[in-house]
Amino acid sequence: MRKAIIVQLKTITEFNDRVYQPYLAPENCNKPYCVVKMGEESPVPENFKGSQQHFEVYIYNSPSSFITLDLLVLQVKQKLDKITLTTDESPIRYFRPEFERVLADWKDDERNLLMKTIYFNYSMARH
Repeated sequence: MRKAIIVQLKTITEFNDRVYQPYLAPENCNKPYCVVKMGEESPVPENFKGSQQHFEVYIYNSPSSFITLDLLVLQVKQKLDKITLTTDESPIRYFRPEFERVLADWKDDERNLLMKTIYFNYSMARH
């Protein structure tokens, strides 16, 4: 599922293929870039065999303006929110992320970058 999300985000021109897994972005990579981090799977109390999988998209950019990040947030939402994605697993699986929320503006002091975080989740069947 992570791979399908990354493939979809790489279609955003501004990222220019710079979509990474957590902690694996190159030290001095070009900006902007984003990171896809998978979160917890949570049971859905109303559905005995159902669960939700949570994931986050972190968007990083040079410390110049949050307006660029705001525009990238909109593009990420357009690429993922309620869009059916397909895995290359066998058998093929389909899932449909849903936008949850955007967190407050953030400055990563360690990397000297501005950052926005977007939360998504999608429904799953538990085995």
